[in-house]
Amino acid sequence: MRVFKPSYYEKFKCIAEKCRHNCCIGWEIDVDEEKLIGYMTAQGDFGNRLRESISLEGDCPHFVLGANDRCPFLNEHNLCDIIINMGEEALCQICSDHPRFVNCSEEREEVGLGLCCEEAARLILTYEDKTKIIGEESEDDAVIFGVRDMVIEKLQNREKTIDERIADVKEMFRIELPQKQWDIEFLKLERLDSAWTGRIMAMRGQGHELSKDWSIPFEQILVYFIYRYMSEGQFDGRYNERVLFALLSFHIIREIFKRSEETLEALVEICRMYSAEIEYSEENVEALLEQLND
Repeated sequence: MRVFKPSYYEKFKCIAEKCRHNCCIGWEIDVDEEKLIGYMTAQGDFGNRLRESISLEGDCPHFVLGANDRCPFLNEHNLCDIIINMGEEALCQICSDHPRFVNCSEEREEVGLGLCCEEAARLILTYEDKTKIIGEESEDDAVIFGVRDMVIEKLQNREKTIDERIADVKEMFRIELPQKQWDIEFLKLERLDSAWTGRIMAMRGQGHELSKDWSIPFEQILVYFIYRYMSEGQFDGRYNERVLFALLSFHIIREIFKRSEETLEALVEICRMYSAEIEYSEENVEALLEQLND
C-alpha cells in the first residue's frame, strides 16, 4: 500500500490539556476488537476500572461517558488516564487516529489531519508553504488524481486572488454553486451545538471585507477540502459535486468569518465548528452533495 500525506502532516502534535475543545468530550468513543481484548484482560485496579467503563451493548463496544459527556478516562487535569497508566500504545484505534482521516483505494492510502481538531486547524491555517501531497505516484494515479493535482495547482496560484483562483476551477469543470439561501439550507441539517446555529444565523447580517493577509489560510482551507473529498469521486462518480462541496465549505467558512472578529483564533474556531458539525456527520455531507447535484 502506497501512503500519501500533506506536507504539514508530520508537524502535528496533540496539545492535550491545553486544548479548549477536548476530543474526549462530547463524542461516543468506540473500542476496537484488538484493544477490547487488551482491556478485558488488563490486571489490577485499573483493569477493573477499564471493564466497568465499557458497554458491550449496541453495534460496537464503547466507553460509557460520564458527566458532561466526558470520557471516563479523562481526568480532572484533562489528561488521559489510559496513557498515564498503560502508555499511548494502549489507546483504542479511534483515539489513536484522531484527528487523522484515511481515504483508501485499492493500492493507495491517503491520510490527513481533520479541521475538527483546533490544533490541526491551527497548523493547516498557518502553514505558509504551498501544500504538497507527498507519496510515490504511479502511472495509474494520473487518471484519478492528476485532475485533482491540477485543481490544487490552480488554487495555489498566488499571483491571483482567491476568488480568481476559484473562478479558474469553476471554469475548468464548467460548474457554479447553486443560487440558494445557504443559511436556510444549513439550518435544515442536523446540528450539535447551539453556537453553530448562531454562526449560521449571523450570515444574514452585514459582513466586512477581509484583508489580503488571509489569502494563505483560505488557500489552505480550499486545498484541504479538495484533497480530502475530491478523490472519493472515484467510488461514486460525483467529482463535480465534491468540488462544489469544497467551494461551498470555503464559502460558508469565509462568510461566517466576515461576521466575526478578524483573528486567527476566530478562524480556527469557525473551521473547527464547521468540521465537527458538517464533516463528521455523514448525513450532513450527503445532504449537501445532493443539494449540489440540483
